[in-house]
Amino acid sequence: MPLCLSRPRVLLVTRNLPPAHGGMERLLEALIDTLAQFCELAVVGPRGAADLPVLRGLHMVGCPMRPTAGFLLACQLTTWQLARRLHPQAIIAGSGLVAPAAWWAARRSGSRVATYLHGLDIGSRHPLYGLGFVPCIRACERVWVNSRFTGTLAMARGVSKDRLRTLSPLVNLDMGQNMAGTVDYFRQRWMGHRVLLSAGRLIPRKGLPSFVEHVLPLVLRHHPQAILAIAGDEAHGGIKSQNGEEQRIRQAAARAGVLDRLDWLGWLAPDILQAAYTAADVLVFPVQHVPADPEGFGMVAIEAAGCGLPTVAYATGGVCEAVEHGVSGCLVPPGDTAGFSEAVTALLDASSHATAEGCRRFAQQFSKERFTLQVQSLLMELLQVDVPRQGCQ
Repeated sequence: MPLCLSRPRVLLVTRNLPPAHGGMERLLEALIDTLAQFCELAVVGPRGAADLPVLRGLHMVGCPMRPTAGFLLACQLTTWQLARRLHPQAIIAGSGLVAPAAWWAARRSGSRVATYLHGLDIGSRHPLYGLGFVPCIRACERVWVNSRFTGTLAMARGVSKDRLRTLSPLVNLDMGQNMAGTVDYFRQRWMGHRVLLSAGRLIPRKGLPSFVEHVLPLVLRHHPQAILAIAGDEAHGGIKSQNGEEQRIRQAAARAGVLDRLDWLGWLAPDILQAAYTAADVLVFPVQHVPADPEGFGMVAIEAAGCGLPTVAYATGGVCEAVEHGVSGCLVPPGDTAGFSEAVTALLDASSHATAEGCRRFAQQFSKERFTLQVQSLLMELLQVDVPRQGCQ
């Protein structure tokens, strides 16, 4: 269903694009690609993203990624200048970090404004963030959230429930044309092994040091041929400096005597990661509950499900919405290492065909088509909404 006869002018502001990479970055690329289908879209983002295929043909202005304070200042000025020149009907902040830039520019250009929240960008308890960013998030006409869990975090910070809308992430359900060769590569690489795959940034809340030290040895008792393949790298492009996680994982593996059971893949492009999902046996997602750094959703779980790969995860945060227990995998009480091991072992012993079918059925609710309809509906609502403007207080 088309949004309207004329294409609305929209300005999207984000820091979550390459050179940073991760679930949020893939989601923002998908949002840009979707909006560009029915909007006159302009983008303010990191300078290094200018050559992204999804930005070709769009009006894109880049700001220096580092330092973070420099990006925020440049983003604030650039967004205001573009809004004054382009007169967008709506300005969308891709995360809470750029909400002040979007809100300030919208206030001065008469545009509607929405912020898309992902978890950490509303869960952060840094005093300066609470003073300068959260009030601008609360002041937006609409606050889109990636999960119901993120919505509860937003309400706890004073965002009105009436302004909250859920925009679930999407998963690519189409297998790449040339993926067969890459899948074969991984199957050859892992021949003779049962493969537990971990995917995502190497940051403390992902829980990999604890997993390799306390869970992997238990799995190896039942499946001595198992290995843990780790796809991801340090959070170099993130706001929070969290380097050193790879070393902590190696140290934990050495203590447990399983260092030789780790297969380090590094960061994988989305199509290569999709092939890894297809070739692996189980996705492990041992996310820990960290109040100041919550897991807002867990995109890797639905990406894996789209490839027929089940997930075992701790039932914390938005992960509970990214995994359907008994259908696309297993949810285990947080901290239950024995339960986690038993769930992984059960999936390794189960019928892979039946499990894959359940995963793909679950992933259908996060299809590109459904995401497109959601974005269209939310943007239409944003353009038509008539609520009293609030100050950023």
